Amino acid sequence: MKRRMAALFMTSLLILSMTACGDTQVETSPGMEDGDEEQDLQEEKDMPESADAEEITITFWNAWVGSDGETLTELVDQFNEENPYGITVDMTITSSVTEMLQSGLPTGDAADLFLGDTGCIHKYDGYLQSIDSIFDETDLKKEDFLESYLERCYGEDGQIYGLPFQIAQMCLFYNKDLFEQNGLDPDAPPVTWEEYQEYAEKITDASSNTFGSGLYYCFQAQTGAFLQRFGGLVVDETEDGRMKVNLTGNQGLKDGMQYFYHMYQSGNNPYEKDIDSMMLAGQIGMMINGGWLKAGLDNAGIHYGIARVPVQTGENIDQYALSDMSNFYVTTCADEKETWAVKKFLEWWYTGDGETVIDDTANSRWSLEMGYIASYIPTINCDAYQADELLTNLSVAADAEEVQTVLYCPAGSKCYTDASNAVIQMAEEWVYSDGTEETLDATLKIYQELIEESVIENYGEDRLARG
Repeated sequence: MKRRMAALFMTSLLILSMTACGDTQVETSPGMEDGDEEQDLQEEKDMPESADAEEITITFWNAWVGSDGETLTELVDQFNEENPYGITVDMTITSSVTEMLQSGLPTGDAADLFLGDTGCIHKYDGYLQSIDSIFDETDLKKEDFLESYLERCYGEDGQIYGLPFQIAQMCLFYNKDLFEQNGLDPDAPPVTWEEYQEYAEKITDASSNTFGSGLYYCFQAQTGAFLQRFGGLVVDETEDGRMKVNLTGNQGLKDGMQYFYHMYQSGNNPYEKDIDSMMLAGQIGMMINGGWLKAGLDNAGIHYGIARVPVQTGENIDQYALSDMSNFYVTTCADEKETWAVKKFLEWWYTGDGETVIDDTANSRWSLEMGYIASYIPTINCDAYQADELLTNLSVAADAEEVQTVLYCPAGSKCYTDASNAVIQMAEEWVYSDGTEETLDATLKIYQELIEESVIENYGEDRLARG
């Protein structure tokens, strides 16, 4: 039976009227010094009239459930301890964020702040607050963000609805210890998919529960980047502006799916879903992943392998597609004082307390400790970031006009969430199937039709390119 993806049904549009902080004019009283006036103006800018400095709690949801979640918790705790405004960030880390947002946004019971991919701008249209005013109400400056990334945060109305949190370059991680133990050169990782398979076969040892490969069918970014190397984007835009779904009739994608299937059937890739912990424990020889595995690398003998300029397609594995960006979003569930508090938290995330060295800000620490590319120019220019060869090699120039945070669909596509969910479901079904070409063709056809339905729902039938 053909399964249909659940679409988020927005039952009502929540409109939050906001009073811009800092608009109130302060009249100078007789005898008021210029410094006093400036201080009062700053206080007006810092605190909305309705806010109580002693009791402001904002809720923050995200799905950073791995080792990166531990670092994020540490940084949020730091803000709670040192911010002078009486703000408490109540953070919930859970893999159920999507379900929680879908049920909570229409009723006004969702978080004030959450982390999500760029597709959220369209997926939760009407439930996100524009944060254009953050550049007037805080010390954050729009020009301090790489425009090539910030432009992914704009809605169709030309307003900014998110701030870049991280950009996850998909790289090849490999375990030098396992390479050496199996007669492989620890300084020469594979550069073709044929070599990747050969190396995996040499590393795999069923008796010690060691696997040569860690391709994870439930890991959205990894699976998308892997299949994109073979078959290109799942949904692409044609020259005439229509949207074409590229599952059926895509030989490159079929080759990638067959390769994917073989890695599991050969025993070189485990079916378990905890491949990340196995990688850190030194049981996985090679794995495609983003920066979050950087924590603990030294303990497991794992090192970054291939990390080159990203492209969308190609036969070699020394070039990978970037995964999508993750952004901070402020929801319409936040009232005036909560919105103000969220902006103060975001200001702190990028700049610290005003005296913090840029290398030590939360944003810089997140990039440096977790291995994620930064989009905030002061972080990119700081000494610690510039000394990190991996990050500097992957980062784009400040004046770059195009960056490839392209995964599944063209940047900003309304079909992103549906396309990524479909591919993950498709990959899992395929891995557990009989592996025949007939089954593969039938599977691709089912999900081709599902994603085409998404194109029609989001853009209209006249925008769908058939055939």
